[in-house]
Formats: sequence, C-alpha cells, structure tokens
Amino acid sequence: MTPQDTGTCKSTPAGRFTPEPGPNLEGEAIVWVDYDAAVAIHRLRPTPWQAQRAKRMASGTADDNRVTLGCIVVNEAFYDGVVAPLLGHQRRVVYVLPETREWTKLFAAAGD
Repeated sequence: MTPQDTGTCKSTPAGRFTPEPGPNLEGEAIVWVDYDAAVAIHRLRPTPWQAQRAKRMASGTADDNRVTLGCIVVNEAFYDGVVAPLLGHQRRVVYVLPETREWTKLFAAAGD
C-alpha cells in the first residue's frame, strides 16, 4: 500500500523556512523544515510497502517522484554530503519553490 492508495498524500509546502536539525521518531538525524506540519528533509529509507521508492526517485521525470507524505526525501549520499553539513548543525534559511510556476518568474520582481 502506498500513500496514494491510502489517500494520505500531502504536498510539500512552498515558501521560506528556517529549518531546524533534530531527530525523527526513530532517533535518526533529520532536518525539520516545518515541525508543526511534520515536514522534514531526510534520507531515502525504503520500507517494505514502498519498495519502488528508490527506483521512482531515480527516474528521469518528476511525475513519478512524488512518493512522500510532503517531506523532502533525498538519497543518502546527498543527505550526508550536502544536507547534513549545511543544515544539520545550525539553523539556516531554505526556500522550497512551488511547482505551479517557474522559479525565474517567482524571483523576477526581486531582480528589478
């Protein structure tokens, strides 16, 4: 059963966030983007009911990459090499861009 099957999928919120490093329920280090909304950046951890998750995330299109409950899921190497060093020890600013319009249009006004 997938999140889509259970009707529990939610979208990753777009916006400006001040994420905070912390543990998940299993004690693994993650970065909370929005703690109250339970949205985090964390490593890809395939589970038995999501056996195709890694394959879907590695595909060449974005259409089949939506396999989370709103979290930002990255592969282990990216988390350990980029996310953890930049966001895993102190608070920073993270922008999550919307898919509904191009990022260049979103930030066009800032360049004027």
